[in-house]
Amino acid sequence: MYREHETSQYSSLFEKIHPWDDDEAECRCLFTKFRWNSVEELFQADGDMGIPQQIARARPSRRVEFIAGRRCAGQAVRLLMGGDGCGIIGGFPVPNWPEGLVGAISHSQNCAVALVGRSHRYVGAGVDIEKVLTASEARDISWLVLSESERRRLETQIAVFTISLAFSLKESLFKSLPADAQADFGFDACELVNWGRSGDAMLRVTRDLGSHWRAGTEFAAQFLQRERLLLTRILLER
Repeated sequence: MYREHETSQYSSLFEKIHPWDDDEAECRCLFTKFRWNSVEELFQADGDMGIPQQIARARPSRRVEFIAGRRCAGQAVRLLMGGDGCGIIGGFPVPNWPEGLVGAISHSQNCAVALVGRSHRYVGAGVDIEKVLTASEARDISWLVLSESERRRLETQIAVFTISLAFSLKESLFKSLPADAQADFGFDACELVNWGRSGDAMLRVTRDLGSHWRAGTEFAAQFLQRERLLLTRILLER
């Protein structure tokens, strides 16, 4: 059980992501930063969380990432549901979200982020956190992340940040899609249309994804940069 007296201890570890104001959006997005050498002790989960065997046998850093991400998601559920959520997110490798909710988890470096939304409003929710690529990393993966038509259209705007943003946004979109649409997905299945200083962006599907979305469908997204980390998220409205 997620014990009630633990709530204040854990909730102080998580923070809402500004300037994303989710009070009216029926979703919650939380961020947490942790230290490899202390968080596993703090997040004792030997019975209240049900860590899968694949994670229990994993290297310590992987266990820490998993626990931090699941705790972050659990707290987001509690906030969204007004304290009525159980706070425990099981399932592996895909989380088992409580009935009536959709969500996603991501982690990078020593940070984790979780996004949950109400399923009567959203088909899916996707979130991604990545370190901003170095120039050499961006050069190495640009051919994979950007389609040929994307390259031609964005030619004068392609830079390290553009490639980092496109990569993270496409990861967020993938996570937000139902399973049949994920089966049709690849980096070339969508293109970055535009983005602005406000932190808003747009992706466009280049081919049909499952039975839900036709080629040409556009998805609104959000992004922000925090130190050397890039956070992106997509909520698919019904």
